Amino acid sequence: GLRKATDPRVLDTVKVVDSVLRVETPSGPVYRRYNDDGYGEYDDGRAYDGNGVGRAWPLLVGERGHLALQAGEDPIEYLRTIHRCASPGGLLPEQVWDAGPVAGSSLRPGRPSGSAMPLVWSHAEFLKLLEAADALHRLGQRIDIDFVGAGHVGQAQEPARLFGGAFELDVDLHARTPGVVRPAGPLAQR
Repeated sequence: GLRKATDPRVLDTVKVVDSVLRVETPSGPVYRRYNDDGYGEYDDGRAYDGNGVGRAWPLLVGERGHLALQAGEDPIEYLRTIHRCASPGGLLPEQVWDAGPVAGSSLRPGRPSGSAMPLVWSHAEFLKLLEAADALHRLGQRIDIDFVGAGHVGQAQEPARLFGGAFELDVDLHARTPGVVRPAGPLAQR
């Protein structure tokens, strides 16, 4: 970036972002794009029809995690939050529901809303942050990742499946250190 993550101007901006755009959910803190965003379901659960209420985006948790990593913080809680925002099938949504549960619907706080799912951008942010955190733990250096390839190999006990089983995630999100991402299924045979 143009300024270090520890620059007082950046730190002051982060305080504003955290106070204005951060939403606490059962999955963890998730961020909205901007105040008065109208792209999302209505508060009563009706679908977006050109109007609505902007909801929290898991990919922005990844962006916030990168900033935290660059400032010397451990990003594991950001990874855990994104992971908890996934559908039961492991797909990450564009947005999560950030209001109270809506009776008669599947809208639950911190869980996928009716937005696009999977959103590859959300998956990419998770993988970028995971790779950056892994590099910090392995190499002791902070890196900023613009693209993640599947270059790591490791042994998984019970890997989580991402992208419909295309990748295995060999990571214990309850541990303090991230793991690795590697191709699975048909991709592993390439």
